[in-house]
Order: sequence, then C-alpha cells, then structure tokens
Amino acid sequence: CMYVGAARWWLFAGLFLRINSFCFTPPHAGLAVRSLRSCSLRQAQHVKGLERCKRILMATHSEGVAETPDAAMPYPLWDAHCHVHLSGQTEAISKLQEDVNLSLMGTRTADWKDIISLSSSYPDRILPSFGLHPWWAHENQGNWEDELAALLASHPHACVGEIGLDKQWVPPECVEVQYEAQMEVFKKQLDLATRLKRPVSLHCVAAYGDMFDALRLASDLPPAIYMHSFGGKAGMLNSFVKMKNYGDRFYFGFSAAINLRSPKTSDVIKLVPDKRLLIESDLEDPSEVRPCLARMLHVIAESKGWTLEQAAAQTSSNARAFLRS
Repeated sequence: CMYVGAARWWLFAGLFLRINSFCFTPPHAGLAVRSLRSCSLRQAQHVKGLERCKRILMATHSEGVAETPDAAMPYPLWDAHCHVHLSGQTEAISKLQEDVNLSLMGTRTADWKDIISLSSSYPDRILPSFGLHPWWAHENQGNWEDELAALLASHPHACVGEIGLDKQWVPPECVEVQYEAQMEVFKKQLDLATRLKRPVSLHCVAAYGDMFDALRLASDLPPAIYMHSFGGKAGMLNSFVKMKNYGDRFYFGFSAAINLRSPKTSDVIKLVPDKRLLIESDLEDPSEVRPCLARMLHVIAESKGWTLEQAAAQTSSNARAFLRS
C-alpha cells in the first residue's frame, strides 16, 4: 500500500497548504495558525476536519478566551490528556506546568522515554501514561508488551494510554483502516491495565459499539476508564454510565480542539455525572494548551451552571480521583 499511501499524502499536503494559507490574514492569525498545525496532526486524514478545527480555534480566540497563548489561567487546571512531550519544547512545558497539571499520553514506544524524562523532572505536576495509540497499532513496535509491562512496574502511579479504536484513521502508507491490528493491540493493553489495576485513557472514533461491547463483555476492567475527548451521543454516555458492574468506573473528558465541532457537546456535558467530568487539551503544542483549556472551561461552566472557579475545582478534583483509582 506504500505507493497509494504516498499519493494520498501528497494530495493531502497540497490541500492543507491551501486551507492554511488564508489563516494569515485575520487579526491574531498567529495563534490560530499554530493551533491549526497542532490540531491538523490529530486529524490529518480529513480536510473537512482541518476546516472545522480552524474555525473552532479562530472562534476561540475571537471570543476573547485568552489575550496571548501564555496568558495565566485564572484558576489552576488539570489537563487530563495531552501530548506536549511530542513538541520537544522543554522550556515551554516547564513554564506551562507551573499552573497546569499535565497528564501525558504515550502514542508509541519511541515517545515513552520523553514522558519518563518530563514526569521525572516534575513529578508533582506531570503524570505519565504509556501506551500504543491505535493510529500506530499496525507498526512493528518490537517487544512492546514486555517493555510496557516493565515501564508500568517501574512507574507505579502511571496510567495506560493512549489506547483504543479508530475506524476512520487510514495510515498514510496504507489503503484502508488497520482495524484488526488496532483491536488486537487494544485488547492486550486493556488486559494489562486490568491485571495491574491501572487507570486507562481510551481513544474512540466511530467505534463506540465495538468499544462498548469489548468493555461490557470483559470479565474485569481497569479501576478507572477515561473516555477522552468523548464524541459519543447522549444515549451512549448513558449506556457507559449504567454499564452493569462497571458504570461507576467511567470518566468523560472534553477538549476544545475536538469536541467543539459538535453543537451537541454542551447537551452531552450536562448529562455527565459531576464527579466524572474532566477537561483536556489533547494538544502537542504547549503554547496552545492554556487558551484551549480556558475555552473548554467556559463551555463546561455554562453547561453545568457552574462558575469558572467551580468548574476548575471540580474537574481538577475529578482528575485526582481518576488517577488515584
């Protein structure tokens, strides 16, 4: 599938440049462009996804959430799911963790060492998670199972993540979704998290039925299960919360970059149990974390009828509870 994948990649690159080119003209376009670049890495397979991401992040700034990317947060927050370690911007991450706790999510074996380094440098503010993301489940990751088990044994407070299922992601070098590989890797990691009693952070795109069945039919599950950037409908949320034996283990997170594409997000947030709601950025660029968290904090506060201070305190308390599970 290499040649077909390469052709698709070059086609995407040309379309991306066309979409990105007009982002330089609006006021404060630098913030929007940098946000778009971070977001595009997460949604590179769909040009429409890029357009939605751009509109959301442009609106985020135009509504005055933050004057600059480095604006101080009004309240301490906990970013329950991010990938800032992939940026390599150690100084910016150091500054960010001064007022934002960070839960770093692994994506493949190659980035686990960076998570170890950062979480060791700031053990009270940066929490590690190790896992194989479904986008790379088809790759040869060597003896990843033993390596993951050893890392979790040597980091007793680490979570397992980011793992999961994605029926929309077609790797650039392939012609179709590598779903069988995703399912195999997902189940192995879920079993490991269950066996070691570690919280787990789940990625799920267009696969909620399969995800629900895999969890519902399991003989046991991890002590806490985080549905990150939850994109399911109200009915699916209710099904997770009421799942026999396991419903009280579920947490649900929301990010501006992913969830604010849908006009139904606020309605879904209203239905999340107060003590199971988390906030996240799901970003790689540390300069974008604060404004995106601030935007999401406003939406959560409005949806729940809370003040910003209450929203910040509740989501931070929930993150600590999730990690202690």
